[in-house]
Amino acid sequence: PIGARADRKGFEAWKKHFGKTYSPGEESKAFETYEKNAQVIDIMNDDPEDGAIYAESPFSDITLEEFQARLLSFRYDVEPARAP
Repeated sequence: PIGARADRKGFEAWKKHFGKTYSPGEESKAFETYEKNAQVIDIMNDDPEDGAIYAESPFSDITLEEFQARLLSFRYDVEPARAP
């Protein structure tokens, strides 16, 4: 779906679509983050000068900081090849 629905019904549909499950303790934090991200998606889609269309993703339940730590922190830790 285009955009996001920042409520419990939207969260449940998003969870089903992306196959997300949580423990009871994790669910409330995931929902809170999903709500905030859904609001940001809607704000970004309302910008008439931005031609992009923003929508939910499998990462809609994590913060920007969590996304950066999990997915953008790749460390290339291989020794360079030695010349023969």
